[in-house]
Amino acid sequence: MAKVFIEEILNEGGGEFIAPIIKKEENGKKSYYAEYLPHKGYFLKVPESVRRCYYLEPNEKQVLFELYSWADDDGKAKVTIDLMALKLGITEKTVRKTVKSLDKKNFISIKKEGKANVYIMSTLKQNPYLVLSEFIHQFIMSYYYKKNIQTNFREWVEEVGEQGVRKLREDIANNLSKVVKQSEVYQPFIDRLKNNPDDYFNIIEDFTNVIDKKLEELQE
Repeated sequence: MAKVFIEEILNEGGGEFIAPIIKKEENGKKSYYAEYLPHKGYFLKVPESVRRCYYLEPNEKQVLFELYSWADDDGKAKVTIDLMALKLGITEKTVRKTVKSLDKKNFISIKKEGKANVYIMSTLKQNPYLVLSEFIHQFIMSYYYKKNIQTNFREWVEEVGEQGVRKLREDIANNLSKVVKQSEVYQPFIDRLKNNPDDYFNIIEDFTNVIDKKLEELQE
C-alpha cells in the first residue's frame, strides 16, 4: 500500500496541468480540456541531515533547496533573487535576507560575477549546525525511544518505573525543540565546533549536560 502511495506521489503528484487546450471544433463550437503532463524527472535529492536540521528555519530550507536545484556540477547556482522569490512564492526581501543567513551559517558562499551574484554550495561535512543537529537526533534515539531507554538506563528505569519513563518521554516531546533552539543554549557549542571540531566528544558531552539541566528546570 505504501509503495503504491509513493508511486502516485512521484508519477502523478509531480505532474502539471496545462489548460485550456482546444480539443476539437464541431458545428461552430469549441471544446476545451486540461491536459495533465507527468513530471519529467524534476525531483530534488537533499541530504537527510539538511532536511531535518534543527538550525535551519523553513524559509532557509526553501531557499537552500531552490539553490540546490539551480546548482551546476561545480555546485554553482546562477539565479536571481526575484526569480527565486517568484518560484517560492515569498518576497524578494525574504529571499535576500535568507541567502545572507545561509551564507553566515556556511551552507553557501556568495560571490560576484560582474553585477550578478553566484551562489556556491558549501561542503556539509563539518558544518557545525548540522553536526549539532545530528547529535540532537542521536539524543532522541537514546532518550525518547522506549526500548533504548530500557536498554541503556536499566537501573534508572527500575528506580523511576514506567511512570517515570513516560514523564521523561513527554518532557522531551514537549520541550526538547524549545530548549535546543534557544540561541544562548546552542550558540556557544556552535562556536566551539567551529573553532575546535576535533574536540567533538567533549563538546557533545557538555551539550548533553546542558540539555539535561534545561529539561529538569522545565519540569520544576
